[in-house]
Amino acid sequence: MTNQQNWPALKSEDSVTGYIYKTLDYSKFTLGENNRDIRSANVKSKKESIKKFGILNPIVVNERFEVREGNHRLLAMKELEKEGYSPLPPIFYIVKTTNESEMIAMNNTNFNWLNKDYVNHFANRNFIEYKKIIKLSEKHNIDVSDIINVLNGAYVNSQKRKNDFKYGKFALSSSQWSQFESFLVHFQELTPYITQNRGTKIALFGIFTHKKYNQKTMFNKIFNEYSKTNRPVNLAGTTDQCKVKWLNVYNHKAQSNKIDYFISSNGKCELIY
Repeated sequence: MTNQQNWPALKSEDSVTGYIYKTLDYSKFTLGENNRDIRSANVKSKKESIKKFGILNPIVVNERFEVREGNHRLLAMKELEKEGYSPLPPIFYIVKTTNESEMIAMNNTNFNWLNKDYVNHFANRNFIEYKKIIKLSEKHNIDVSDIINVLNGAYVNSQKRKNDFKYGKFALSSSQWSQFESFLVHFQELTPYITQNRGTKIALFGIFTHKKYNQKTMFNKIFNEYSKTNRPVNLAGTTDQCKVKWLNVYNHKAQSNKIDYFISSNGKCELIY
């Protein structure tokens, strides 16, 4: 029995709210479908942590022993057992059945989901808008994270829409999808002639949607700048720094279609429409 002499004393307002169990019967658990998609790297990391520290966090299951949080830990324990380690009794506690939104919220609270986790999660469950992101990524050889960063900067710019994105409610109109794919093609044409970072795409898309923006004009000016030195045009920096750089190239000696802008008090580059 565990020595409880050094345990902190419970106060009058403290109470027992549930029980934590343990078992060696791995077969009683099934992986939760609405969890984050399994990543082998995460399982490997969990295995190393378990070997070093043991089982520290309980697995969360519902009344049917479907894992609601802890898929990676459970798989890590199963793999360790197969590799000859002493049986590791998973510790777990039971919660009421959770729906998909609650499941995502639980996972995001405990282990921050990346935006691409949400995309993969919903695309694998046949959510059409999220499948479009995957398709664009494969078609244009652009990382899913880059696509989401640009979309977040342009179309998912309110807290409500960001929450919608996390709960499977993300949607764009057909014209927005068409506009965005045109942008990806345009950006790929410019890529050989520029130095870029994460902010470069986001900044250009903010300009691309301006009614005065002309793709041919931008391409010609970027190519002319590149031709002067045979070196990529430096368009890296923060998103606002990148936006200013793009605009300065675009507006240089502009006879028409000049896009005016100003720098706000908080350092944001704001376009004038």
